[in-house]
Amino acid sequence: MLRNTDMSGKLRILTLVLVLQACLTTSADAQEGEDDSTGILDMAGEAYRTAVEKVQTAGKAVKGFAESSYQDHVKPIIDPSITWATETVALVWEKVKTKLEDFWSSQ
Repeated sequence: MLRNTDMSGKLRILTLVLVLQACLTTSADAQEGEDDSTGILDMAGEAYRTAVEKVQTAGKAVKGFAESSYQDHVKPIIDPSITWATETVALVWEKVKTKLEDFWSSQ
């Protein structure tokens, strides 16, 4: 069984490999005559930041969709169920208290 930290570490390694591969491809495609002062690590850092921004943006979109879906589809069903369960528990508790009071008063 894998723990979250194991998956997180593997995801980081995979992301780093993909970013480095993209940077190497980009640097290989650059013209040889150009003097590029940024270097491979700067390009990797920029590609990583861009990837993180895209993932965070996608995460926000998924969160918004989940919240909207909950509000539209789940909440209208759950709220009446919670109200019904709360009222039923209160009713049963009142009946139990009444029975106990009747039992103890007859003793």
